[in-house]
Order: sequence, then structure tokens, then C-alpha cells
Amino acid sequence: MEIQPASIAQIVKGKDGRMIQVDDDVQNVVNDICAIDDTLRVRFSDAAEYWVVYQEVPVPEGGTKEKLVTTSRTLDPRLVKRIEKVAHPAYDFTKELDKQDRAAESAQEHAFEEKVGEAGEKLAHALRRDTGAKRRAFVPKDAA
Repeated sequence: MEIQPASIAQIVKGKDGRMIQVDDDVQNVVNDICAIDDTLRVRFSDAAEYWVVYQEVPVPEGGTKEKLVTTSRTLDPRLVKRIEKVAHPAYDFTKELDKQDRAAESAQEHAFEEKVGEAGEKLAHALRRDTGAKRRAFVPKDAA
């Protein structure tokens, strides 16, 4: 008879008293996150069922204050890479937000062009046909 070794798992008691099993791969991710900065902590939110990564920051009055870093439905190496990127001194949050804003704006413009582009072309063609307009630019005499 062969005996299978037990997995390395930890049982954690939730706030509501429910027991939660934390597998070894989750523990490895938590260890990797804590290795980035020793003030980072990870906890599972029982109510919403997602992971919370936060930072414990000392306050002058004594004790610590929690600052939210991020939340995630799953703990995997992608989260570690994201936190490493954000924690790097060269990371510029404003630049990242501007980049995401530009990408969202571009996607909205593209969607709008896809929606009204063909109708606009048909309308322009109909106006040219009905008014007899040619494809010429109007340049006033005093513009030179």
C-alpha cells in the first residue's frame, strides 16, 4: 500500500468562523508579494470573496494604518509582476493613467467611426450629388 504525501496547505479561520484552506501555490504568491516590501500584507475578504493586498504604514501616533494596494479574484504570478512594476521607483502612476486614457479614447473614437463612418460617407456623397459641389477647398482671397 502506497501512502500519498499530504499537500502543503494551511487552514485559516475566516472572520465568520469559517475555515479556509490556503494551498501552497497561494502561499508562494503571498511570500513573493511580501518579499517585494516587508510592509505588504495579503488577506482574503470573506464577504466579497477576493484577495486584498494592502500596505501597513506606521503612523506618528503609534500603530499602523492600512493602505489599499490592489484587489484580485485570484492570486497568481501575474499579480506579483504587477505589484513589482508598481513598486519600482521608475513607475509613474500618472503616466500609466494617461496611457490608459488615451487607449480608451482611441477605442471609443474607433467604435464611433465604425458606427457612423459608412452613414457619413453616404450622407457626404448625397450632399455632393444634390448640391453639385465638387471636392474643392474654399480659400478666401484675403487668406494669403
